[in-house]
Amino acid sequence: MKMPNSFRCLLLVLISSILISACGPFVTSTPPSSPQPIQVAFTPTLSPLIERLHQCALEHPEIALITHTTTIIGLEETSADLILWMGEPPQGPYKNAFTLGEDSIVIIAGDNVRLQDLSIDQLRDLYIHPGSTYQIWTYPSGHELRNLFDNVVMRENATNANVLLAPNPAAMLEAIAANPLAVGYVPGSWLEKAIQTITVEEELQDAFTQPVLALSLREPTGNLRTYLACLQNADR
Repeated sequence: MKMPNSFRCLLLVLISSILISACGPFVTSTPPSSPQPIQVAFTPTLSPLIERLHQCALEHPEIALITHTTTIIGLEETSADLILWMGEPPQGPYKNAFTLGEDSIVIIAGDNVRLQDLSIDQLRDLYIHPGSTYQIWTYPSGHELRNLFDNVVMRENATNANVLLAPNPAAMLEAIAANPLAVGYVPGSWLEKAIQTITVEEELQDAFTQPVLALSLREPTGNLRTYLACLQNADR
């Protein structure tokens, strides 16, 4: 059967198009590069910084943020790109320190505590001789907040064995809120409106104010440097 001329022309056009396409160059696209993982480690004490960590990661999609909450001992063993630290830089492999801001130890108390304008001697006496009036709280030995507090307040004096221990600032806030005669301390970044704060003398408050640092094993370059710069400027 003979094909109509119109159908034959259409078939020739289709075949020609296929042949031209087959002989043409392949079009390739460059796949997007994978985000660079950046691991940041910190103790629960610096958990209020989590929002800032994630905000900077959102601003820089070339970075894949990995956060790791651990203990002081865990920080000493980690190989994270950055570790967050409150206080003067510790001894160890993290030789590069970058300031993110500062935070202060704040004395907190239950509603019935009537202490204000404490001197360092008065505060120390509460922890050496707690007596029966107040329920006194601190952190376990080796905790970074306990280390800061003891260096400023206790110095060479031992904390009384009857002083109670909170494992972290969240537990400290809960303990103080539960007892109207309790006294303890947390970083200012943890403060809640419902909790009473106890003022201290200016010299003591200055000593309680500590830098918040990002520590790095190496001098930051590339994406790590970009991310660190974002963290440093986030609150400015």
